[in-house]
Amino acid sequence: MISSGNNTASANFNKVLNTYLNDIDNLKRLGASEASIRDTFFSFLREAFPGLDHNEPVFLEHYIPAIRVRPGYADALYGDLIFEFKKRLSQSSRDQGKLELERYLLNQEHPDKWFGILTDGHTLEVYVVRKSKLSKNPVDTFCISAQSPELIKLKLDVYLFHERKISPDALDIVYRFGERSPVFQRTMAILNGLWREVKNNTSVKTKFDEWNKLLAIVYGSMIGNDELFLKHTYLAYFARIIAFTALENRSPALHEINSILTGEAFKRMGFVNLAEEDFFIWINDEKIKSTSAELFQNLSSRLGYYYLDQIEEDLLKELYQELVDPATRHDLGEFYTPDWLAELTLAEVGYPPDTADREKLSLFDPACGSGTFLFTAIRLLREKGWKGKSLVKIVLEQFAGVDVHPLAVVIARTNIILALGRDVRSFGKDIILPVYMANSLNIPDLNKPYVSIKVPVEEIARHHGIKHLRKIPQQFTLPQKIVEEKGIFDCCLNILADFAKSKESEKIVMQGFIRKLKDVGVAGPSRSYWVQNLRLLRWLIFLKRDTVWKFVLSNVYRPVFLASRKFYFVVGNPPWLSYRYVKVTDYQVWLRALAFRYKLLSKKQRQLFTQIELATIFYAFCLDVYLKENGKIAFVMPRSVLTGAKQHEGFRLHYLFSAFLVIDCEKVEPLFNWPACVIIGSNGESKDKLEIYKKQHNINTPGYKVCSVFLNGTLPRKNLSWEEAKKCLRIRKGKVRIALDQKGSFYLPKVLQGASLVPRCLWFVKPSSISKVVDKQCPYLETDPEVNRDAKLPWKGIKLSGKVEAEFLFGTLLSKNVVPFGWQKFSLVTLPLVYDANQNEYKLCNQKALIERGKVYMAQWLEEAEKKWERLKKSQFSLLGRLNWGRNLTIQSPQGYYKVIYGASGTHLCACVVDSMEETLKEITIYGLNIKGFVVDTKTYCLAVKNKEEAHYLCAILNSLFVDRAIKAFQTKGSFGAKKGKGQRDIHRRPFEVLPIPFYNTENGLHRSLSLLSQQCHERVRGFLQDHSQRPAKIGLLRKKIREFLDNELKKIDNDVRKLFPH
Repeated sequence: MISSGNNTASANFNKVLNTYLNDIDNLKRLGASEASIRDTFFSFLREAFPGLDHNEPVFLEHYIPAIRVRPGYADALYGDLIFEFKKRLSQSSRDQGKLELERYLLNQEHPDKWFGILTDGHTLEVYVVRKSKLSKNPVDTFCISAQSPELIKLKLDVYLFHERKISPDALDIVYRFGERSPVFQRTMAILNGLWREVKNNTSVKTKFDEWNKLLAIVYGSMIGNDELFLKHTYLAYFARIIAFTALENRSPALHEINSILTGEAFKRMGFVNLAEEDFFIWINDEKIKSTSAELFQNLSSRLGYYYLDQIEEDLLKELYQELVDPATRHDLGEFYTPDWLAELTLAEVGYPPDTADREKLSLFDPACGSGTFLFTAIRLLREKGWKGKSLVKIVLEQFAGVDVHPLAVVIARTNIILALGRDVRSFGKDIILPVYMANSLNIPDLNKPYVSIKVPVEEIARHHGIKHLRKIPQQFTLPQKIVEEKGIFDCCLNILADFAKSKESEKIVMQGFIRKLKDVGVAGPSRSYWVQNLRLLRWLIFLKRDTVWKFVLSNVYRPVFLASRKFYFVVGNPPWLSYRYVKVTDYQVWLRALAFRYKLLSKKQRQLFTQIELATIFYAFCLDVYLKENGKIAFVMPRSVLTGAKQHEGFRLHYLFSAFLVIDCEKVEPLFNWPACVIIGSNGESKDKLEIYKKQHNINTPGYKVCSVFLNGTLPRKNLSWEEAKKCLRIRKGKVRIALDQKGSFYLPKVLQGASLVPRCLWFVKPSSISKVVDKQCPYLETDPEVNRDAKLPWKGIKLSGKVEAEFLFGTLLSKNVVPFGWQKFSLVTLPLVYDANQNEYKLCNQKALIERGKVYMAQWLEEAEKKWERLKKSQFSLLGRLNWGRNLTIQSPQGYYKVIYGASGTHLCACVVDSMEETLKEITIYGLNIKGFVVDTKTYCLAVKNKEEAHYLCAILNSLFVDRAIKAFQTKGSFGAKKGKGQRDIHRRPFEVLPIPFYNTENGLHRSLSLLSQQCHERVRGFLQDHSQRPAKIGLLRKKIREFLDNELKKIDNDVRKLFPH
């Protein structure tokens, strides 16, 4: 954060702050009055912010007359702030203070423009009026303390706006203009009112609908709502106003605001596309434009406090992230890249190179967000000596950024202007900023004669009561020849827009339009497409539905142009979004096609589609389409691409293998919610490199290594310069191990994941809590309350009860109850699962089949369960279909096997053997009830064998430290513990994929030894668990305690296991 003054001023503020805190503490000890606290508070403000009274007078005991409610005397009034002081903020004093603030605010002419501050001199709670009521909770709260004086000074100044001509940073921008700031609160309140006035207008609805469709590509589904749209509007125009203020070195006057909103002001300055008539131009609707101008002029006056002549960082990125995304977004969707990581990435990729050849400075960010990489690259060029016209020429001719997010484009263009600063004035001609709204992955098939952009013509016609649509095209059509005519593409769009607005007859307009196309050199075959486009656009204008189509058309073809020219450097932070979150069907189809094309997945791996990351598709696509031969690519990626995540197998094999550097950020915080890395590669690597590696190394070698820069440390805040960040980080060069898929074990095909016994509240049971006598042949059951404690909505609290025949009772083992060589307890489940002797397999029975078998109670239970499922389900599966997803239930054998069971995920692998042989099952009871068999749950994996010794042999191997360590490089990581090098989660079938675990051989002494050790460990753990005094409540501590208890046995096991894998 940039300090508001020099070192002397900061020291003075610290001194004044400490004096004030001592004074307040003394007053409170003496039980001083609220008036004394108030006077001391304002004395502190006057000392801390000299000249405060020159801005606005402070009125004490100010009388507020009645307008809506009874009048009263406010403790203090300053500008648009009304203060209410209390001795202490107890619940009763807080409630009283809120009632008083509500009266004072409601009696203002415009209550939504005021803020009420309730304080005891230490804590300040800020309230606003919304819908004629005081907000229930404060919109902002902060405490005055000596711990962070700079932050306290900034927070106070956010409300006072006393400081002048300060150099802003991203954090300062967030505090003054972000979601909790008074400026944002006031602006949004007024925007809401304006939106309600015009939201039903046809042209406004079109803007909202098209904006929402684009967000569906960003986030995978339609998530847009009014509140998010208004936040985007706020930020879009904030960016325009900050650009104007930087360019003009002053705040705009009221009469200039409308031209800033439309973008006309920037066109007159020479910036052709800095601000276009996009989705957010609704604010300039005739009905509300005068109020909008006043609103944004008031906002712009606040920016006059900043010195914007030379900006050293991406100012808007934190504000962009705070306001741009829906609250319900997926955790991995979109996170900005801090300046330090962008700078380090560019340095490691070698940008900017020492060259006078401007083409070799070409740089493309295919998912540019707020433009951090572009901004940082401009700063690095300036540090290399590029400046003035030469610097601007490089940026305009050799840079490009693309983002599908409409707001990102606005912010990134603004950041380029801020980065170039005064240099733009030396350029001497109109400037088209090289940032475009498009999807970098969406390049049309150039073998087709045209690309189409669908318009909901029939839906629009129905809305307007139009029945006949003769000659109205259903789509805009852009000829593929436009790639060859790219120099006149923008010209054609401008001609299209100009002629579409003409009020002359269609015949006259068409004649003039065709003549104009001929004049600019559009070939005959292409002209017919443009004529159809004109017909459609004129129809949309007539119905006031045209508003965003020129903007959409002007951007859609940009990826084609960029792919045709290619770049020496492609850098960025592509979206971290799993395929399963993409709900737009056309986009799903395209992503699948790309995954196949670039060998990220094979068609045999369709089950992994839902898990594949868009980031890997971006990397492969951009390497192929946008990178020049021998160019370099650097992407910020989820670190799971380095590990054994199955969905990234193709990426590791075909792309990561040729990377020449990895920046490993796993142990840096704060950064992202998930472990991250930077992959730096090139398309100039030998395509035979992998084959050479395979020949030189044993195929069972667990992975290969890539040169890496390891970063480790805690930063004071997320966004720093690299110069600041590297002082807090330990930097080590070495090699990172990349998981390479192995041949694995012959046991691998037999390792199965358990069944989806969900929703658990429908299947997990116990005898009724009110039963005095339990009928063991047909017990009365109810949902086990333990599963309800762990349940999530909508299933939390759902219960079933009723009789069930005993033959439908089974045991299972939840992963949370698995410990090394044992278990805490079994769970009881009831399942409509029967053995079909004719087919020699188990199958699920529906209600009809159960009735036919005479099993009326199980049928009744299933009937109630299906009713709950149909009412609350979120999937398309039937209840039984969900239960037997992937045949993971009926493929099991509940009886007659020794089952080696281990958890599907966890930091450490632990396994046990469950005996489900028929004789043993007779001795097992759960809640005093016998079970028909043992089934495996989805959170565990199982390997079922007939031989007891073989089962224990496998269990010993799985519990060994050697195997636990061997699979670490292949485990994906969650956010918890990752910064400490831990956080491994998914285990799945990794032990059998990574290691060639040999079949059990009774003749092999090593195998027999391991089997015997496992059996001994099971006996010891059984005794350990019976001693309740030694059992920690947390499962992680319990597992650790058991390993310590078995220390001698585990050392022997580990020694034997190492002998199994000598290489």
